[in-house]
Amino acid sequence: MGIIGGCTTVRPLMSPAPFISAKHPNIVYALDKDGRVYVIARPVVQGDSVVGVSPRLDRSVGLPMSSVSRVSAAQVSTGRTVLLVGLLGAGAAGLVYFATHSGSSSGCAEPEPPYSYACGM
Repeated sequence: MGIIGGCTTVRPLMSPAPFISAKHPNIVYALDKDGRVYVIARPVVQGDSVVGVSPRLDRSVGLPMSSVSRVSAAQVSTGRTVLLVGLLGAGAAGLVYFATHSGSSSGCAEPEPPYSYACGM
């Protein structure tokens, strides 16, 4: 995904259930009302719960949305993506400029009559 998908940042979800159903994130981070963080891989919404696999424990986990105070997931960061595209574009433009403006001259001046080279050739 890398450059094509843009830069991402982990941010809280305003509407976790619709986001998970529509975007199918690889991992979400759920903070329960007691302050515990649950890392849930391959999350899906089932009824009123978010369920998936705990990457650390390699077993199924699920939390009712009523016990969750916040769910976060990686989301495209528009600002970072614009910055990346701008930097890549400037770098490409710089390469094109230097490639087209760097002469293949050997450093010698064109000979003048009586056709002797100024660089000792």
